[in-house]
Amino acid sequence: MSNKCPYCKQTLKKIPKRTAKCKLCGKKIYVVKSPYTDKKELLSDKKAKNYQLINKFISSFSTYGITIKDINNTERELTKKFKTKPYVSDIVWSLCHKLLNQSTSDLGAMSNIYGFMSGILYDEKKPHYEMQKRAFIYNLKYMKTLDCKKIKIECSVSPCKYCSQDQNKIYDIDDEIINPHLPHKNCCCENLPNYCCCGYIAIY
Repeated sequence: MSNKCPYCKQTLKKIPKRTAKCKLCGKKIYVVKSPYTDKKELLSDKKAKNYQLINKFISSFSTYGITIKDINNTERELTKKFKTKPYVSDIVWSLCHKLLNQSTSDLGAMSNIYGFMSGILYDEKKPHYEMQKRAFIYNLKYMKTLDCKKIKIECSVSPCKYCSQDQNKIYDIDDEIINPHLPHKNCCCENLPNYCCCGYIAIY
């Protein structure tokens, strides 16, 4: 691990083991494991977010065969196509679409992928409601294959006024697939503002 601040490039007297401010320039240094080397690095905010996104993506979809090689190959493909180095979020987004095309018969996988994509949109402060809604619908369709007849809505620990209106309510799964109550469009829960963290529980 380097002993230099990723911002001011000055040598640090003590290498931080977790997120800390540089005593020389005052900027926040992040300690994140590199998806390329599996070793921890001292990173700037932007690079830390990129590494965290790659790590989260690989961790979420390793069971579908995703590795760092897919990140590297897709980066090369997009660079060749657009004649410029792509953003990490664009690399992951492209791989999500590839996974969707490979998983059309796997309803659980489709739900997970759409859910991940809605998270990317949320982090980039882009409209994410419709993508999250798709994730919930595919989750419902998956539960139906397990002979689930009804579902119950379970909210987060401290639901907002919009989410709490559906807390513990039970609905027919066929009706819910057609007209889902989740995600709550006006969710304003404190833990993730404007991103509904409610979920469905299967009732057999």
